[in-house]
Amino acid sequence: MPFSELMTDNIDLLKKDGGKYPGLKASVQRKGIYLNAGDLRIEAGDLIQRNMSNGAKETYEVIDPGFREGLDEIPAHYQLEVKRLERAEAAKESAKEHSAGAVLTLIANSRLDELRKLAPTDFDLKKLVRLCEEINTTYSSGCYFATAMLTRGLLDHVPPLFGKSTFSEVANKYSGGGKSFKETINHLENAARKIADAHLHMPIRKSETLPSAQQVNFAPQLDVLLSEIIRTTSA
Repeated sequence: MPFSELMTDNIDLLKKDGGKYPGLKASVQRKGIYLNAGDLRIEAGDLIQRNMSNGAKETYEVIDPGFREGLDEIPAHYQLEVKRLERAEAAKESAKEHSAGAVLTLIANSRLDELRKLAPTDFDLKKLVRLCEEINTTYSSGCYFATAMLTRGLLDHVPPLFGKSTFSEVANKYSGGGKSFKETINHLENAARKIADAHLHMPIRKSETLPSAQQVNFAPQLDVLLSEIIRTTSA
């Protein structure tokens, strides 16, 4: 059985810095949580919210992320050591987030701060930072058409930072980030771009379905992309 098929629970990751990554798949077990999202950064103190089919929710605090590198057919993943929070404690943690002004974002504020501090001589990063800010604004406001289109705009904007002309070249020819980076970026190229193109170019039809938060949520992949930009630009 493929490793991904073991992930049958729906969870949201609530970051300490206010970021929220909804719609992730995991396996919630008595002794921990297995999460097939090796391209996402999880830290002690983050919260995991399990959303069950009966409408109930469970909240867990991450004690030890337990990151595991990939091996053969098993991708990089997390074996989270967690503590389940009682209802009152979970409500307290949630209230703490709201009091800190936490909003639903796709790009962590800490990652944006890292981008703002960069001052490369060959490129002006103001537009990149602004695209990231607007992706967060539209996503937190429930404007998912705009989120998809801005994500595509970001992919079209960054190839010169990798010495390439198109994002397809970044996905297929850039070798500086390793195998995991390549797989992650291919997901952006093959999924995020096609979703945006479908919404941009599809003419009006007799019936429509609107994009959901899960459909346009490429937070882990965007974080890996921005991390590599920060790494190579800072070097």
